[in-house]
Amino acid sequence: MNSFSRNVEHNGKAALNSYYRTSAEICQFLALIVLLTIGQGALYAARVIPEPFLIQMEQGYGVIAAVVEKATELPVSEKEKNVVRVYDVRFRVEEILAQSIVGGPLPARKGSTIDLRLAVGYGSEIENFCVFSTNGSEVLGEGKRYILTVKYNKKNRTYEHARGASAAHGVTSFDPDVRRFYRKIHEIADAPPDGRVKRCRQLLLEATAGSSMEAALRCAVLQWLLNRAEKSRDEGRVGPDRPTKSEVVETRRLLMRVWTNSTANYIIEDLIDLDYYCRAMVPSFDESAERREVWLKHLFAPIPGGAPADIRARVHERVDRGFFLLSDLAKKQPKLVGLYLVKELNSNNWPMLFRIYIAMQLRRLYEFETNVDPLWEGALQTFYEKAIAVADAEGLSSLASAFSTKPHVSRRGKGRGFKARFSLEESLGKALQRMREEERKATATRQFIKETIRKIEEVLQDLKKAKEAK
Repeated sequence: MNSFSRNVEHNGKAALNSYYRTSAEICQFLALIVLLTIGQGALYAARVIPEPFLIQMEQGYGVIAAVVEKATELPVSEKEKNVVRVYDVRFRVEEILAQSIVGGPLPARKGSTIDLRLAVGYGSEIENFCVFSTNGSEVLGEGKRYILTVKYNKKNRTYEHARGASAAHGVTSFDPDVRRFYRKIHEIADAPPDGRVKRCRQLLLEATAGSSMEAALRCAVLQWLLNRAEKSRDEGRVGPDRPTKSEVVETRRLLMRVWTNSTANYIIEDLIDLDYYCRAMVPSFDESAERREVWLKHLFAPIPGGAPADIRARVHERVDRGFFLLSDLAKKQPKLVGLYLVKELNSNNWPMLFRIYIAMQLRRLYEFETNVDPLWEGALQTFYEKAIAVADAEGLSSLASAFSTKPHVSRRGKGRGFKARFSLEESLGKALQRMREEERKATATRQFIKETIRKIEEVLQDLKKAKEAK
């Protein structure tokens, strides 16, 4: 995580692991970009997806970097205290990061103060999932830094903050990259509609892969383009605010061009963002060869060598971040993805632990897919027999969990289980003996080896009961 990433303090754990996530959820980028706008009241019951940040600027919001001077908690009911706390907060302005482009500039200046009413809790401007154990000094203590998205009400001479989960972003410092990001966003928002579209498209083509600030810009631009594409279906819109069909078609072509030609050096998180927007805007993308080929290239890129612990960490990182996409690809194109998994499972170029995870994907496909390729089972049989003989404790733990005498029931398949054609008892018995020998030598990993031994013993016991029942 670079300095741009480290500057954001997350006020609660992200629970955004679903694949079919919203555009705000997919754009997790540091909570600096995603503004999850919800109702107008001070107390919130649920999160609602907001307009993209560029559109908030079109609505008259500006962005201020400010420091807390004083926070006063307001009374709420005892029941509400477990959900949300409400504060009147006085901030000292440090800097105007992005001036409003509608309704005149924000009157705030460096050194001046502004007063805002903010909520702390689930779905609140300052999101915290454990609000019942939180007091204001933790998140709104004197000297705490925030990036605030505000609008000025000339009639009442008051400021209001954009509503939504994590709409007020706590930061450790006002990083130069943050300034550059908002300056770029302001430049795009300040252009006329036609110029805004051109600038967004140009930014997509020029964005540097792997740069957090460029990734943030790309994500904000993609949100705006998606929102604009959706407006093309709104018959009530007229004039430049409603894009033409030809504009939407051109945007789709651009996305496919970026996906096919410009993603070679993207990190997986950036590719997930782009994948979401391509699926949302290009109807044929979800099951396309272009999507499959780019993802397989990334998910099966060479894993750098190094010490065993480093290799294991890289394997887990690859699997944890991207293998849910592999499952989705397999559902959409089972034959092609299954053939690819067989090829990679048979390759000795991968660490054993990575091959075990590949086997998990192929086995899931074998058990749950209606039309099964005979190659899938053959590859699994060959791999499992060899893997049990050589895998370490971590690998054997996963392998032991993979075997059960009970069939796996699937809504899509017919409850097809996997049955080893080799002597599973003999293979696991030898592995068990190997683990017991390692347990006697081990120190730091002894407890994990014990757990692996327990799993293997349970599988052997299940196999014995099944044999006695026949």
